[in-house]
Amino acid sequence: MKHFVITLVALFALSFGLQAQNYEMVYAPDTVKYDPAASFIDVKANLKNVSGSAVTLLAERRGNILATGHKTNFCWGTTCFNHDVSSSAVFNVTVNLKNNGIDSSFKLTLVPANNTGMTKTTMRFYNESDVNDFFDYTVVFVEDPTASISEEDLARGFDLSNPYPNPATEMAWIQYTLPQNVPSASLRITDMQGRVISQQAVSSFEDRAQLHTSTLASGVYFVNLMAEERIIATSKLRVK
Repeated sequence: MKHFVITLVALFALSFGLQAQNYEMVYAPDTVKYDPAASFIDVKANLKNVSGSAVTLLAERRGNILATGHKTNFCWGTTCFNHDVSSSAVFNVTVNLKNNGIDSSFKLTLVPANNTGMTKTTMRFYNESDVNDFFDYTVVFVEDPTASISEEDLARGFDLSNPYPNPATEMAWIQYTLPQNVPSASLRITDMQGRVISQQAVSSFEDRAQLHTSTLASGVYFVNLMAEERIIATSKLRVK
């Protein structure tokens, strides 16, 4: 049985009138390749509030063009919703976001059930007090039997700790684990806009790496464990 977790570093906003001025996605792939034999494929994306004020948001699946036999589920806040539920409003599940706050609870899951074809899902995030204040995010799933990093691979050992010390000044350490069949990978540091700051190779012969932070401006960064040109795990790093 296979299981893929996909998180790609990207920062973009889809324009729907003025809506893109209020919210934007971070770590959000728009196209995802999947193996039809995978048990499920998770797509994780972070929603950032740039509206200028705090908001309470709901999530709703607005479009679901499904390949034969496919299903999609999604998670929002502390609750996950199955294929038959299209809106978090059904269970009054909301997420509160301060201005410039980022929510990392959203996850969209494709269940291909060994069926091929393209699936396209559109999610809408909208203001509880103003349904016209919304942001739409679309993910297209495209079959690719060569898509790798299986559930067995993940179970055998990709892991990434939180950096320490955190916040860091001159440097920080981070621990990682690689599966036996992935002898080398890399650690990539990106800023909040998804820009790559640095990248360094790591190998299974070690279990931790030093992150040099003395040249970084104060703020929040992300440390990504990369394998096969994909983000496998992410930790947050604060620099002061």
